[in-house]
Amino acid sequence: MRRILAAIACSAVLCPAGLEAGTDLIPKISVQQPTNWDSHVVARTVPGATVAGPFVTATSLSPTEPVWFNWSVHTNASIGGSWTDQLLLDGVPIQVLPRWTGPLSPRDWYALDAGPVFVPGGRHTVTALTDATGVLESGSDRTDNRWDRPLIWTPEPLPAAGAAPGQYASRVPAPVSFVRPGLPPNNHAFSLARPTEAWVVAMRPLVNIDLVLYDDYTNSLQGLTHEVARSARTLDSLELVVGGTASVPATFYPALERDPAAGEGTYLLNWGDTAGRVDTDGDAFWDAESLRASDFANLYAIDLQAGQSYPISLWRRVGLEPIHFAVLPGDPSFVGTLDDALVRSQPVAGQDYEVATFSPSQTGRYLIVAFRENNEYPIARYQLAVGSAAVGVGPQATDGVWLEASPNPSHAPARLRYTLSVAAHTRLEVLDVQGRRLRTVLDGGQPAGTHDIVWDLKDDAGVAVAPGLYWARLDVAGRERRVRLAVVR
Repeated sequence: MRRILAAIACSAVLCPAGLEAGTDLIPKISVQQPTNWDSHVVARTVPGATVAGPFVTATSLSPTEPVWFNWSVHTNASIGGSWTDQLLLDGVPIQVLPRWTGPLSPRDWYALDAGPVFVPGGRHTVTALTDATGVLESGSDRTDNRWDRPLIWTPEPLPAAGAAPGQYASRVPAPVSFVRPGLPPNNHAFSLARPTEAWVVAMRPLVNIDLVLYDDYTNSLQGLTHEVARSARTLDSLELVVGGTASVPATFYPALERDPAAGEGTYLLNWGDTAGRVDTDGDAFWDAESLRASDFANLYAIDLQAGQSYPISLWRRVGLEPIHFAVLPGDPSFVGTLDDALVRSQPVAGQDYEVATFSPSQTGRYLIVAFRENNEYPIARYQLAVGSAAVGVGPQATDGVWLEASPNPSHAPARLRYTLSVAAHTRLEVLDVQGRRLRTVLDGGQPAGTHDIVWDLKDDAGVAVAPGLYWARLDVAGRERRVRLAVVR
């Protein structure tokens, strides 16, 4: 079969004189690594590359400095016609070169000093690709028409907590996570010098982006491969990672990885610690807490006694969006996400507070993170109480049933998340503000645990609901929870 393909190719572009059609003359274009180059694609921080080299990829690629790329393509003697060579960064073209040559002339094609380009910190994929037009290649020959190389730009340092103009970073869309086998995913990455206090990093995406914590950045060719923690919630929910006072190493690298199926959308990233928010007697009242427009989470530390039952409440005083809280382990070496929560708050229907009761199994320090899913409003103020000052903590907070909705407000499918302490018949409905049922999302037996279900913002007839306020109602064997949900278009 390969000789037949070769014969067809030779008839189309003329075989070199004196040579029979053979497998070595199947039309072939390939990305190549020239002699004295360290790779098929070489990234340098200075221009002036030469074909002869030698030169190697810079071991330090900075987001604040320009980078030039160099790459090469080879064509064999049976190639004649036109094709296109492309250099791409995270799938976006950096350089596009139309090519044409007559037959009988094997040749190396070089593209030097493509750029300059500036690249955000983190892991990115550089792709050299050649696409022939009307050139017949066998399946095995086509596999070398593309070559990918992961490169890591120095993660940008996050500013100190509370530093002006705010402890946040805002970026254009994070690069799409790379799905080519054998290569790690693309990301935007930042560096965080671990504070002496417990700390929290929070990220609010406008598309499906995961927050991943690494601890191993080395240089442009290594690192950002050892994953410490991953916050991978559904849809575009808030992602956060919490660390203790003795979490190691001294520097972490929070990174944002965008789902390949996610559309474009920016994100906000911020961080903080427990400085000024530590209580040692287990009876605490923080009465003037706030989240700015760029803030999503505050972290608290409190010492609790084993065997005691502690009521906890968070009362929202300013702002319309819900503020939740979760209790996490306080071990000094702890690093984890909301999935590691020991208990999470439950909204009280018709009220502006959320509550929980926590009974620690061991005496020691615990962490409480207060967080909101969105930043639709410029500022939120609240009170957080543990112990005697807690409000609204009654039977409704201890029966093991809770419900939350996110994002809220929602302009796309909303995630309804609920927890059952025991298996039970469960009915989840969406009501309008008059209490009329619009959609039955779930009706049937459910096992104990936390579950996610998506409401597509449509009623039972499949018609999209109008913008406005709605209730999600969860009924578990006679125990009811309600969450107010705003729909925007």
